[in-house]
Amino acid sequence: MHRRFIYVPKTAEDMKLDYFGSETADIYKWVLSDDEFNSLWNAGIFSYLNEKFDVIIDAFEDEYILYQYLYFYYENLVEELSKFKCRNEIRILIYMIDKTIESKTLLGFCL
Repeated sequence: MHRRFIYVPKTAEDMKLDYFGSETADIYKWVLSDDEFNSLWNAGIFSYLNEKFDVIIDAFEDEYILYQYLYFYYENLVEELSKFKCRNEIRILIYMIDKTIESKTLLGFCL
Protein backbone atom coordinates (compact mmCIF):
# COMPACT_ATOMS: atom_id res chain seq x y z
CA MET A 1 0.00 0.00 0.00
CA HIS A 2 1.31 3.42 -1.00
CA ARG A 3 1.49 5.88 1.92
CA ARG A 4 0.17 9.27 0.91
CA PHE A 5 0.50 12.20 3.26
CA ILE A 6 0.47 15.96 3.65
CA TYR A 7 2.97 17.40 6.10
CA VAL A 8 4.31 20.57 7.70
CA PRO A 9 7.80 20.86 9.23
CA LYS A 10 7.44 22.37 12.70
CA THR A 11 10.45 24.73 12.42
CA ALA A 12 12.80 26.14 9.81
CA GLU A 13 15.44 23.70 11.06
CA ASP A 14 13.00 20.80 10.54
CA MET A 15 12.32 22.12 7.04
CA LYS A 16 16.05 22.01 6.34
CA LEU A 17 16.36 18.50 7.76
CA ASP A 18 13.42 17.35 5.64
CA TYR A 19 14.94 18.90 2.52
CA PHE A 20 18.12 16.91 3.03
CA GLY A 21 16.14 13.70 3.62
CA SER A 22 16.63 13.39 7.35
CA GLU A 23 14.23 11.08 9.18
CA THR A 24 14.65 13.20 12.34
CA ALA A 25 12.67 16.21 11.09
CA ASP A 26 9.78 17.00 13.44
CA ILE A 27 6.62 17.42 11.38
CA TYR A 28 2.85 17.63 11.55
CA LYS A 29 1.70 14.78 9.35
CA TRP A 30 -1.68 13.88 7.90
CA VAL A 31 -1.52 10.33 6.55
CA LEU A 32 -4.29 10.14 3.98
CA SER A 33 -6.51 7.09 3.91
CA ASP A 34 -7.54 5.91 0.46
CA ASP A 35 -10.98 7.45 1.03
CA GLU A 36 -9.51 10.82 2.10
CA PHE A 37 -7.14 10.88 -0.87
CA ASN A 38 -9.92 9.94 -3.29
CA SER A 39 -12.22 12.60 -1.83
CA LEU A 40 -9.58 15.30 -2.26
CA TRP A 41 -8.57 14.05 -5.72
CA ASN A 42 -12.11 13.63 -7.05
CA ALA A 43 -13.19 17.02 -5.67
CA GLY A 44 -10.37 18.68 -7.60
CA ILE A 45 -8.53 20.06 -4.57
CA PHE A 46 -5.08 19.26 -5.95
CA SER A 47 -5.92 20.77 -9.35
CA TYR A 48 -7.23 23.88 -7.59
CA LEU A 49 -4.00 24.22 -5.56
CA ASN A 50 -1.90 23.60 -8.69
CA GLU A 51 -3.59 26.43 -10.51
CA LYS A 52 -3.67 28.82 -7.55
CA PHE A 53 -0.01 28.35 -6.57
CA ASP A 54 1.57 27.33 -9.89
CA VAL A 55 2.70 23.95 -8.57
CA ILE A 56 2.27 20.37 -9.77
CA ILE A 57 0.71 18.30 -7.01
CA ASP A 58 0.18 14.82 -8.42
CA ALA A 59 0.80 11.19 -7.62
CA PHE A 60 4.24 11.09 -9.25
CA GLU A 61 6.43 13.53 -7.34
CA ASP A 62 6.56 15.42 -4.07
CA GLU A 63 5.54 19.06 -4.06
CA TYR A 64 5.31 21.88 -1.54
CA ILE A 65 3.85 25.36 -1.07
CA LEU A 66 5.78 27.89 1.01
CA TYR A 67 3.97 29.54 3.92
CA GLN A 68 4.33 33.06 2.48
CA TYR A 69 1.99 32.21 -0.41
CA LEU A 70 -0.54 30.58 1.90
CA TYR A 71 -0.40 33.59 4.20
CA PHE A 72 -0.83 36.10 1.39
CA TYR A 73 -3.90 34.33 -0.06
CA TYR A 74 -5.26 32.98 3.23
CA GLU A 75 -8.74 34.58 3.41
CA ASN A 76 -9.48 33.94 -0.25
CA LEU A 77 -8.03 30.43 -0.02
CA VAL A 78 -10.17 29.41 2.96
CA GLU A 79 -13.27 30.88 1.35
CA GLU A 80 -12.67 29.00 -1.91
CA LEU A 81 -11.75 25.73 -0.18
CA SER A 82 -14.96 25.92 1.86
CA LYS A 83 -16.95 25.59 -1.37
CA PHE A 84 -15.63 22.07 -2.02
CA LYS A 85 -17.90 19.21 -0.97
CA CYS A 86 -15.42 17.10 1.03
CA ARG A 87 -15.97 19.09 4.24
CA ASN A 88 -14.06 16.88 6.69
CA GLU A 89 -10.97 16.72 4.48
CA ILE A 90 -11.15 20.48 3.86
CA ARG A 91 -11.30 21.11 7.62
CA ILE A 92 -8.09 19.07 8.08
CA LEU A 93 -6.40 20.73 5.10
CA ILE A 94 -7.17 24.19 6.50
CA TYR A 95 -5.73 23.05 9.85
CA MET A 96 -2.53 22.01 8.03
CA ILE A 97 -2.43 25.38 6.23
CA ASP A 98 -2.80 27.12 9.61
CA LYS A 99 0.09 25.05 11.01
CA THR A 100 2.21 25.98 7.97
CA ILE A 101 1.65 29.69 8.53
CA GLU A 102 2.15 29.36 12.29
CA SER A 103 5.41 27.42 11.78
CA LYS A 104 6.60 29.65 8.92
CA THR A 105 7.66 26.62 6.91
CA LEU A 106 5.91 24.78 4.06
CA LEU A 107 2.96 22.58 3.22
CA GLY A 108 4.32 19.38 1.66
CA PHE A 109 2.49 16.82 -0.46
CA CYS A 110 3.70 13.23 -0.85
CA LEU A 111 1.08 11.54 -2.95
